[in-house]
Amino acid sequence: MSTTYPAWIDEYAEALYSSFQNHDVKAHMPFSGWDFYPLFADLWIDKLDKAIATIRMKGVRIESIVEQLPNHASMKFKLSEVILCLKSAHTTPLHARNIVDFFLEAIKVRTLGEPLWLNNKIRLYKDVGSVIKDKKLVPANRELASEIGKIITGCATLAHGLYNDFCPDLAYDVYGPYDTSGVYGKGTSLVVRSFGDLNPVELWPEHAPQPYKKVEVFSIYHNVQMRPTYVACQMIYEQNLLDNLVAFQVEVDGKSANVLGELKSVRDKLLKSASELYVEYQGLGFEKQKEFWLYQLGYQLKTLFDITGHDWRPSQETIERVRGKKLIPTVETYNISRGEFYEKFGIEYLKTVYDVA
Repeated sequence: MSTTYPAWIDEYAEALYSSFQNHDVKAHMPFSGWDFYPLFADLWIDKLDKAIATIRMKGVRIESIVEQLPNHASMKFKLSEVILCLKSAHTTPLHARNIVDFFLEAIKVRTLGEPLWLNNKIRLYKDVGSVIKDKKLVPANRELASEIGKIITGCATLAHGLYNDFCPDLAYDVYGPYDTSGVYGKGTSLVVRSFGDLNPVELWPEHAPQPYKKVEVFSIYHNVQMRPTYVACQMIYEQNLLDNLVAFQVEVDGKSANVLGELKSVRDKLLKSASELYVEYQGLGFEKQKEFWLYQLGYQLKTLFDITGHDWRPSQETIERVRGKKLIPTVETYNISRGEFYEKFGIEYLKTVYDVA
């Protein structure tokens, strides 16, 4: 039976479904966004629609602004949230396509090769030889690899504290694997872990500044099979990373850190800051967490709203909409059939939006 919607929808659906299997929706902190977004989905969609319409009206090409937009992982995960919100808000096909097409185009512009959804390679690092040369990677050993792992853990924990479990992608993206056999030999590959916007003072104006703004970890692995998922930071590694790290470079706010003492110093500062912030965030209380989530969500797309002249902060109407409201049970488990998953996550709705019959 032939379909009347674009093939990318089925590919997207399978990528999303497979990436969420074996995850516990109840583990999301401070609560599940899938149950929160229906409270204000119509207001959020209207805001996005106006911003994107402004870009289209001005004739701005995606290629010219893509590096100003949120990172690759953030755009992908925001798309999944947007699609659920479009369904919840009963958005008309014309307005739904306006929004989805924008995200889809931006994701395509960044992505290197195929497939589109289960692919963490971006064009920025396609010239692997130049990346290795420019970053001046150094040989690794297990002790260094252990400290790098702790730095990654610290950055990831800090990202979740800054942005909650549904918005950490803005500060945590993973790119690769890129083949490096021409430089490091057969079976080697490059993975780039990018932790950007780790000190969002506009979002946390009353909090003490975080120790670093951006941390990047460039890693060469040997004989490690990697499987990208839809959620970039959940890349699946089949072998032990500590024992198979060949070379690396850590950049902290643009400066290299690759000796043991430097790495330990970075690690200590990150883990201390991440621990303190996460405890503080979890202690805000339900009502404050809901309101702050609105700011975290808007901040994810701050660059988009800046380009179009819209305020990234939530409107008073949106704040009032969620105040005193309970969450709306929408996704109670990921352990459901594809059919039920597709319905809950707006994929069946999306098919009707693009149905050209």
